[in-house]
Amino acid sequence: MHIIKQMMIITIVIILIACGGGGGNPGTPMVSAPSTDPAPSADVKAEAIPSLSLSVLDKDKKEVTNHTLSRGADYFLSATLLDSKGQAIPYALVTFLVDGVVATLPVAAALTNAVGVAQVLIKSAGLNAAAGSATATSKEDAVSVSGTVAIQTQDAVVALGGLSAPSLNGALPANQSVNLQTTVTVDGNAAPKDAFKVEFVASCGDLISNSAATDASGQARVTYTAKAECISPVKLTAALATAGLTQKRELSISLASATPSAIVFCSRYSAYDGQ
Repeated sequence: MHIIKQMMIITIVIILIACGGGGGNPGTPMVSAPSTDPAPSADVKAEAIPSLSLSVLDKDKKEVTNHTLSRGADYFLSATLLDSKGQAIPYALVTFLVDGVVATLPVAAALTNAVGVAQVLIKSAGLNAAAGSATATSKEDAVSVSGTVAIQTQDAVVALGGLSAPSLNGALPANQSVNLQTTVTVDGNAAPKDAFKVEFVASCGDLISNSAATDASGQARVTYTAKAECISPVKLTAALATAGLTQKRELSISLASATPSAIVFCSRYSAYDGQ
């Protein structure tokens, strides 16, 4: 019986030592099972970032899907500004920028309207084909957003119209003047003021100037004066040189024969009384 009690005491001591009891060496720590409770949520909210989209519209406010600008025509850059929920941001400032080789931008900023849209006018630049980009930018609540669209132009078709003298009816008398005119078009539209210079040549007679720049309607005009010694018809020429190509237009003007203002008879004999 005494032996049994001693064995029980020894067994209890061994169990206590294995479990870290008795204030001695803690032994092997117990490993707790993973918690099934959800991880605490971080109190961080996604930043609300607005969006800005940019498109090209024609003069009728229809989208230009090929992004190609024709010269002489009006186009618009149209920016749409929305918040993170897709709602329009009204009366916000939008600034615009375009590559100068492609287009010109008369006004570079505009406010969005009630539906979040801001638009500015653009026109194609230069006569040669070019490609570039247009960008719109807006800053809302210290967050800057932008949109970009690619734009391009094609080689312009510059044409010199016929040479004419609209006020001339019939033949031109000597020492009389007449106005000559021709029209320059770019892609079928009247050339801008001072965009081109047309050279003029007369086979005989005087031109008030040998060249003239296009006016606001694309016309170039000079005045021609016939001389008495000119032989009819007189050939007049207008020439336009662009990109190594010279276009010429000719006009022939008939000159009126000189009309005597008085007839004087002269005799080489003196009066004789018959004697």
